[in-house]
Amino acid sequence: MPILVIGGSGRDVGKTALICALIRELSEFRWTAVKVSTHGHRSETIWEESEAGQGTDTARYLAAGASRALLVSAAGNAFPLGEVRAALASNANVIFESNRVIDHLQPDIAVAIVGRGNDIKPPFAALLRRSNVVLLPPDQDLFPTEMPDVPVFRVLDLGQIPPGMITWLRERLARLTGNR
Repeated sequence: MPILVIGGSGRDVGKTALICALIRELSEFRWTAVKVSTHGHRSETIWEESEAGQGTDTARYLAAGASRALLVSAAGNAFPLGEVRAALASNANVIFESNRVIDHLQPDIAVAIVGRGNDIKPPFAALLRRSNVVLLPPDQDLFPTEMPDVPVFRVLDLGQIPPGMITWLRERLARLTGNR
C-alpha cells in the first residue's frame, strides 16, 4: 500500500490542488485521500465524504476521482493512527494532506510544497527534512537549506503537475507496487 504525504510551508500553498491533480494524473492507483485537520470540523474523529464537489477539500478529492475521501480531526500532537488504519482497511493507495502525519507514520513518498515567504513552522520543517521531492514556485530559492539528493520541481500552478514529476512518481510507485 503506497502512502504519500503532501505537506506545505503554510496555508493556501496548493496542497489540495496538488492532491487533486495527482489523483487525476495517477488515476490507475485508485487513491483514498485523507485530509488531516487540527480544527474540529465535525464531532467524529474520522468522517467520510460522500458528495463530490468543490465545497470542501474532501469533496474536491472525490470530484478529482478519488475512490474515498476522509477527514481526520487530530488536535495538537495527537493522531488517531489506529482509527485511521481501521478506516482505511484494505485501501491500497493513500494520499495524506498533512505536515504532522509524518510524526506518526512512515510514508513511501513525502512531498514538500514550499510557498512564498520565509515562515517555516516546525511541523513543516520536519516534513521537509524527510521529503523525497520538493516543489517550489519558479522564483523561490530552496529553503531552508540545499538538499542535494532530493528532486526539486519548479511549479507555477499546482493543478498542472510538471511531466518530469509525474514520470518520477510513476517510476517510484511502480517500484513500490511491483509493477515495473
